[in-house]
Amino acid sequence: MAHRHKAERTETRGYQGTAAGAYEDRRAHGGVCHVDFCSCGAKRETNSTGRHVERGTWQAAEPPKRGPGRPSLTGEAAGTVQLTVRLTRDQTARLDEIDEAHKLGGRAGAVRWAIDRV
Repeated sequence: MAHRHKAERTETRGYQGTAAGAYEDRRAHGGVCHVDFCSCGAKRETNSTGRHVERGTWQAAEPPKRGPGRPSLTGEAAGTVQLTVRLTRDQTARLDEIDEAHKLGGRAGAVRWAIDRV
C-alpha cells in the first residue's frame, strides 16, 4: 500500500509566495502560510487570509547536502547499509584510530565495516 501523507506538525509563517504546487489564488496571498510536515519529510504549504485558502500539494523532502561529515546512506539488501561520508583529513585520521581499535576487538557484534579510500 502506498504511503499517504499526514500532517504530523505545522509551522505558521508569513506569506512568501504562491504555495508550491497550488493553483494560484491571489485572494489568499498576503496573510499567513501554514507549512505541514509529514513523518516521511514531505511538506505542504497552505496560504490563507482567513477567508481564502490556497493549498499546495505535498512536496518530497530535499535530500541532504553532502559535504564533510554529512553522511549518505544506501541499502542494497535487507539488513545492510552502505554509509558514504566525505571527511576532512583530521576526521580521516580519527577514523583510522577507530578502525584499528575495531580490528583489535574493541567492538564485536552487529557492526561490520570496511574503509575504502577513493
